[in-house]
Amino acid sequence: MNRLLRSAALALAWAATLAAAKADAARELIATDRAYAALAAREGVLAATLAYSTPETIYLGHLAAHLKGAPAVRAAWGHLPAGATISWTVDSAAAAASGDLGYTIGAYTYRQPRAGQPDAVVHGHYCTLWKLQPDRTWRIVLDAGETDK
Repeated sequence: MNRLLRSAALALAWAATLAAAKADAARELIATDRAYAALAAREGVLAATLAYSTPETIYLGHLAAHLKGAPAVRAAWGHLPAGATISWTVDSAAAAASGDLGYTIGAYTYRQPRAGQPDAVVHGHYCTLWKLQPDRTWRIVLDAGETDK
């Protein structure tokens, strides 16, 4: 009986540790997504995207059907019209029990100034899959977005 109680206590402690790791990772993901958005506001979406990407990062939707890696992102997003911006707000995040993989979900706005006319504005939603790197930073694995209808 004593052995059974010790085993149950260890299992509960292990489960609590995993739950804490998931919660910590989710908070880190929200903070990372917010930092990414803040960098995009300061330095532009291209610079921010390159900073949070890896050579294997895949982008779906948004401004291109399918982009993989920095050269493709640079080619597609480097030609945004002058003054065009993309801003976003993270709504939620979740992480795997391992604490090294997770996602963020939120809403974005693309705004393009037009001479003598109101800005062109497109709203949508996104989901970004993140992976924790060996240096303990989060980088984008996959980013997908869809415009609101």
